[in-house]
Amino acid sequence: DRCPNEKGTDSKGCIPRRVEVTEAAIEIHDAINFASGKAVIAKSSDALIAEIADVFKQNPQIKKVSIEGHTDLSGNAKKNQKLSEDRAKAVMDRLIKLGVEADRLTSKGFGSSKPVEPLAKGQKKETKEQAAKNRRVEFNIVEQEEVKTTMTVQEARAAGYDSSQVKTLTAAESAAAAEAEKAAAEKK
Repeated sequence: DRCPNEKGTDSKGCIPRRVEVTEAAIEIHDAINFASGKAVIAKSSDALIAEIADVFKQNPQIKKVSIEGHTDLSGNAKKNQKLSEDRAKAVMDRLIKLGVEADRLTSKGFGSSKPVEPLAKGQKKETKEQAAKNRRVEFNIVEQEEVKTTMTVQEARAAGYDSSQVKTLTAAESAAAAEAEKAAAEKK
């Protein structure tokens, strides 16, 4: 169980989240939707983008994120490139409007050049499922501070860490770390 303090329903024992931070990205497990062929964010995606903004606010150690737009394989390559650039910028602008610092964000479009579901050999056109997976916005972490976490040995094992990734603290070090965490929490 990777989340021993939660009554989770996913395969890791965690509560499923639409937005989560990994080592390399802010992953979204939902789609940011746009008006067809435009860089206008659909109202149905407002709550998701607000959740993404909250993740930025809760994770100040994330210093720079590249917001990357991708399109499906249909249509003109030049138009898809421009559309993906405009959509990534629209998401960036919305996050800034929601309070995320502009210097933490960059935007870039890739058009249809990096599909997650490429065409199979001999396949002429994407399926609807392939197109839906290829149309996406990704949030790749470019720069972040090192994050140090204090946990019990049992929590570290439950989280999947092996002994090479864990430093065992003496009782004095553990008490000092707990005191530092308490002081940091009181400053907030």
